[in-house]
Amino acid sequence: MSRRNYRVGRRKALGLSLIELMIAILIGLLVSAAAISLFISNRQIYRSAESLGRIQENLRVSFELMAHDLRGAGGNPCDASTGTDAPPFYNLVNNFASNWWSNLGAGGGVVSYDDGALTGTHAGSDAIEVLYAEDSGARSLDTQASPTTALALNDGAANLQNGQLVVACDFRQSALFAASLSGTSLAAPTGLLSTFRKNTIIADYKAQRWYVADNNHGGRSLFRQQLVTSGGVPSVGAAEEVIDGVDNMQLQYLVGSAWVDGAANLSGARAVRVTLDLEGNEANVGTDGQPLRRTLTHTIALRSRAR
Repeated sequence: MSRRNYRVGRRKALGLSLIELMIAILIGLLVSAAAISLFISNRQIYRSAESLGRIQENLRVSFELMAHDLRGAGGNPCDASTGTDAPPFYNLVNNFASNWWSNLGAGGGVVSYDDGALTGTHAGSDAIEVLYAEDSGARSLDTQASPTTALALNDGAANLQNGQLVVACDFRQSALFAASLSGTSLAAPTGLLSTFRKNTIIADYKAQRWYVADNNHGGRSLFRQQLVTSGGVPSVGAAEEVIDGVDNMQLQYLVGSAWVDGAANLSGARAVRVTLDLEGNEANVGTDGQPLRRTLTHTIALRSRAR
């Protein structure tokens, strides 16, 4: 082997110099750092998009569910109107005037609680109570024009219970009273049964409360709560957590041409403006290093006030 070939072979056997190795490591670190930075950036974008999508979905569901109840506030299956041309409404349980069921006639089916006024709700957050009558399927079968003792009902009577609050209506009038049943016979509500006729509708009286309160996992949620009665005794059903991450709810009511925060009598309100503040469940995804927050307002027309 010549001396020249020996030197070349020996140089190849020696490998990389220290400088060359350091340069290679530096380039590798730069490539790795770029890849890690791209991964972290993409992960942050994904978390932010997922949190925003969850907030938007929660808002959509919240408004859809609330709108279902609010649109029917004060309505009944016979005539939803509560305006000046509405048929007469008779509250035959006025001896319980301090209870929730008296609000169907007095407030037109809408009760406002401002700034945490409803016990158990988040301070500074509004709440709303909506009352309405929903068709139970029960109908009067009486052929006489003026029954005096009881209304004979169709098989829809099976959907009713003794003591349940019901609304009887026949497009000329409506009356709220506690049902007293014997089979398919509905006993006379004092003083008014004689004026109801064949095909009178017996509707189920419902009430729902919507409010924001602390949940059991460290945050706040939008809750719905049903108000019920049995045997003339009022009670409040279990609170149902509808959507988590709802920090605040503000309500305004369209009375005449003005929006008001609330009033003792909202029988003239024609719409409700609902504003919800929501917070995402992903931390450190906002530009300020905090969870994403969004506020959205939705206006819901009260169908019972449409005329």
